[in-house]
Order: sequence, then structure tokens, then C-alpha cells
Amino acid sequence: MPAIHGDPAHLVQGWTWSVAGQLHMRRLKIAEQVASRLLSEMPALQQMGGDATRYYVERDVAWVLEHLSQAIALTDPILFHDHIAWAKSMMVARGLKRANLKRTLELIAEVLDEDLSPAIYSSTITMIEDALQRLDTRTEEPPGVLNEPGLHADCARDYTEALLAGNAQAARRLVREKVRIGTPVADILLHVIEPAQVEVGRLWQINRIDVAQEHFATAVSQDLMSELTGCVRTNGDSGTVVSACVEGELHDTGLQVVNALLQLNGWATHYLGANTPKLAIQMAVRRVQPEVLALSVTTPYLAWRLPDIIAGLRSDPMTAGVKVLVGGYPFHVSPSLAKWIGADGTARNAEDAVLLAGNFARV
Repeated sequence: MPAIHGDPAHLVQGWTWSVAGQLHMRRLKIAEQVASRLLSEMPALQQMGGDATRYYVERDVAWVLEHLSQAIALTDPILFHDHIAWAKSMMVARGLKRANLKRTLELIAEVLDEDLSPAIYSSTITMIEDALQRLDTRTEEPPGVLNEPGLHADCARDYTEALLAGNAQAARRLVREKVRIGTPVADILLHVIEPAQVEVGRLWQINRIDVAQEHFATAVSQDLMSELTGCVRTNGDSGTVVSACVEGELHDTGLQVVNALLQLNGWATHYLGANTPKLAIQMAVRRVQPEVLALSVTTPYLAWRLPDIIAGLRSDPMTAGVKVLVGGYPFHVSPSLAKWIGADGTARNAEDAVLLAGNFARV
């Protein structure tokens, strides 16, 4: 698990000359070398993917290197191992062999040994070797959540089926009928829309649906969330919150659920949305003066942006007192990561986020 290693501002200042920083900066060059060797060894890959194969191989290797560098920077190997497990499930679902991923990791190790300093190589090889050992032990297909019993589970399944069928009208009817019969909006968000989106993401990962279906489902769900919360009026008695995804983070559905639930619980909400630059976040906090800042990131290789944002807030007398709540997939994998980067807390789901924000506001 991550260890506490001093002030986050100092950690970020040392980023460019750290081991992780060197690996990050050289990732594209390394990815080119790995792709060249892999495709020369496995010409069948080129035949399968056509002219775009090299681009996709270089992109995927660069992602592996990003996760590797962030696992080093954040001192938590599980962030890298979990990405490799995800990549394996993606590849197997798309008809690629597990051996392709294994050989890719082996070639990454070879290139690192040749291209980088002993300090970098020694910091990376243990994680790569551990990942190679885990390739044969991790489950290839993540389990679904909609088959589990739960509140409004039947509606969640029907709603998901409507989304996957491309039937936005049917999906909206299901949700509006729930509203008509008096189902609390919070229940619809937490037990219908949110699990449906989790299942959509899972189905895309295992190649049961394509990107267009995933985008369609997300767009319908986001529209419905806006509709459900659009008429909610709050006086902000619970507090004020600014919510944002860090720069580069394009997936904001989870944060929208949190923001909507906060609004329903009496919070005055200022939602900045996806891909928000650091300076914009800091300026919004200075202007709004919220009790809580909620930050979301879904991929570990973007988590390194968070310490810099938090350190900047702490160093400004106008924003030093804001409580920072972080969430997203990296914190599910490694909850103690939140403390390590300087945040005040993290929550595994939207309900916990509302409870924790309330605790912050009462401090």
C-alpha cells in the first residue's frame, strides 16, 4: 500500500526528475521500440489489424507504461497489476492471445534494461515480473452486478436492456414511471442508472457491445440525470460543493451521480464536469468558497495530477481550508492512496460520498 512520503507539493516538484517521471517522459520512444519488436515477431498481429496495427500497439504500450510510471510514483504496485488484469480481459475478449500481452511485457522489460538507467530498471522490473506471474491467475471476465438481488434490480435490468437495444424512449419511460409512482430520485440514481452504467462499461470491456452503444447509453443516462435533478431547488443548508474531473479525465458519469445526490441532500452544487484544468479548478474554489471540493479520476495514470491540485489549494490562504474529497477507480483499488496524495478522504460510492461530505461540512 502507499506510504506517506512528505508533503505532496514536494512530491510533485520532484516529478520531472524522479524515476517515474523519467519513465513517463520516455514512454513514447519506448512504445515505438516495443511495437517494432513485437510486430516483427508476430506478423499475424499486423494481418489481423491492418495498417492501423502499429498505431494501436504503440498506444496500448504507452498506456501500460503510464500505469507503470504512476504505480511507481504513487508507490502502489496494485495500480499497475490491476491495469494488466484489465488489459488481459480486453485482449482475450477481442480474440487476442494472452501470450501477446505476456510477450509485450517481456519486451518492455528488455527495452527498459537497454534504454534506461539501472535505477529505473530496478524500480520497474519487480512490478513487471509480478504482473507476468499474475497473468495466469486473474479472472478474465469481470462479474456483472445486475444479476445480484437488490432494490429496483428488475428495473435496472430492464433499463439496461433498453439502452443496449438503442431504445431511448423505453429507457426514459421506465425511469419516468418510477418517478410517477413516487420512487425517490436518489433511489433511481443509485439503484437503476448507476448499476446500469457499470454494466454497460463491463460489457464494453469484454467486447459484448461497441463504443457507439456505450456512448449512446451514457448520453441517455446523463440526460435523465439532468431531468431528474433539474427541478430540485436547494437553499444550500447542507453546504456548498465544487465538483470536477481532472484534466484528461473524460468519464464523468460517476461524478454526476455524486453531484446529483449531493444536490438532492440540500447542497448547493457547482459542477465543472469532465477534463477540467488545474487552474480552472483552483479559480472556481477561490470564487465559490465551498466547504468541499469533490475530484474524480477513473484511471491511475491521471491520479498524479491530484497532488499538484491539492498542494496548490493548500498553499493559497483563500482555499487552504477546503476539504478535498476524491473518488474513482484508483481509490477503489487502493483506498489509502487518498491520504498519500493529500486528500481529506475518499468514498467508494455516491452514498458514502454524501455522508463524508456532510461530516466535512460539520467539522
